[in-house]
Amino acid sequence: ESQEQKQTNEVIVCDFKGKIKELSDHLNNVCPLKISDCWYKPFGCEYNCYKHKLNDHLSSEFKLHFDLVVKFIQTLQEEIKQLKSQIQMNEKNNGNNAILINENISLKKEIDQLQQDIIQSNSKKDNEIKKIEKESQQELLKLR
Repeated sequence: ESQEQKQTNEVIVCDFKGKIKELSDHLNNVCPLKISDCWYKPFGCEYNCYKHKLNDHLSSEFKLHFDLVVKFIQTLQEEIKQLKSQIQMNEKNNGNNAILINENISLKKEIDQLQQDIIQSNSKKDNEIKKIEKESQQELLKLR
């Protein structure tokens, strides 16, 4: 038989002989029947096996795990690069926004001043119209 066949035909037995209150700890930490995920699962390794076989996997798949970590780091570096680019764009937009805000404030002040000028001009014209009307009435009265 090959080494792989021996491993798959190997009978794994749990010989727990403890108290019920110790069972949970046993199942979670030391039971040879517990299936464990590979330590490199966060990096993409989907392998799982009985806990006592995990070290064999970790040793035999060192290159795979190294490549997964390198790929993960490259992905993170690319994300960092994109985020930095996005930050620069946001900073540029913020600068442009500040310019537009200042222009807006200036235009509002200019509008306020123009409205005041219009009010003053209208007031002067009203006074002139009243003066002309009064003078016209006086002239009409003289003519009668």
